[in-house]
Amino acid sequence: MNIKMSFFRKASATGIILCILAALFTGCIISKEETKEQKKWVDQMNNTFTDDHFEYSRPAFDILGGQSEYEAMIKSEKFPDEEIFVRQTEEGLITNYNQILFSAEAEDFVINYFSCKFECDDIEGKYWNNNGLTPIQKMSSDEYIQHYVHMDHAGIIIYRKDGIFPDEYDMKDLLINICKERDEVCDFTIYFCKEKTTMEEAAKSCECYFDLSMTTEHRIANIKYKYKENKNSHFLMNDYSW
Repeated sequence: MNIKMSFFRKASATGIILCILAALFTGCIISKEETKEQKKWVDQMNNTFTDDHFEYSRPAFDILGGQSEYEAMIKSEKFPDEEIFVRQTEEGLITNYNQILFSAEAEDFVINYFSCKFECDDIEGKYWNNNGLTPIQKMSSDEYIQHYVHMDHAGIIIYRKDGIFPDEYDMKDLLINICKERDEVCDFTIYFCKEKTTMEEAAKSCECYFDLSMTTEHRIANIKYKYKENKNSHFLMNDYSW
């Protein structure tokens, strides 16, 4: 009897451990009620963005690889290749749909902003809007840009055929003034090139570049720069606050 009880206890403990491991490696599956709730979020998207049509795809995955009850992946008729989601937060539902809808306008805004700061023959740029999530709300591109586009995660290529570019001392003052003017957390890299290149090759082919990083408002963590003739990059500034 004691042997049997010992066996069952060991088996029970083993079963519990296996269940915990399964939960860790496979994650959870949301309930039917939670799925129904997520499908209501899609209805809200359809009622708001009436010039597109959305369908429920699946729950998003949580950090353990299971199904998240707080985020749903949806399909858009207008943007079939994009990963669109709706996320439940304490403040309400948010989505990346407007971010996708106005990605071109946001990038144009960032490029035009920097084109006014430098003399150039041409300018190109790339903008990765990592903070552009909005409530499920229809808005114009101007409204989106005003409230959700910031000078973070941007790459700008300035072209001048004559190869005359600002030196590091002029750039230091200019970059500080940009951060103060924007009054937000900035994070961008500016490349100066004589000939056309791509964003992926800009660091190799440019004459020089300046990389600015902020982690909080009113504080530049650092500015790094590199000229073509130098092997390594150098710090132009560290920990500047205002």
